[in-house]
Amino acid sequence: MTFRWIWIALRRESGAAAIEFALIAPVLLLMFVGMANLGVRAIEEARLNQVARETAEAALFTQSLTVLDTTLQAAITDLGAPISGDTYAGTVRLLCLCPGQAEIENCTTSQAALCISTGLPWEVVIEVDVQMNYQPLLPGFGTEGLIASTLRVQVR
Repeated sequence: MTFRWIWIALRRESGAAAIEFALIAPVLLLMFVGMANLGVRAIEEARLNQVARETAEAALFTQSLTVLDTTLQAAITDLGAPISGDTYAGTVRLLCLCPGQAEIENCTTSQAALCISTGLPWEVVIEVDVQMNYQPLLPGFGTEGLIASTLRVQVR
């Protein structure tokens, strides 16, 4: 009689769905958290790119580093708080570039007059760099790291 009840209990299928769900739920949860982390990281990268683009667009109209830095800081302020991670940081630099020579930061007109290797004037470039330290939504799910966006606008 006892074996008969055990046999009947083993053949019943009530509760099978709950067991299947218990086996699948952790996998689905990990997939969801991973997709959420990827989505948040993509949004943060897009936000950084937009700030760099706004400042680079302003660099087409003015080469004043103080005006461009003010534009950059205003664009960063407009972003608000980051979704995940530390605060945003950004810099604007004026560079002179010549092939085969080191970059000169904050160059003057006389420094940018003639590039020895090419015989042409130096390229004057404004570089906009925006970055943040990204942290995943849930610690341990995803990689922490620096997200950065750098754009260079040639002004001469």
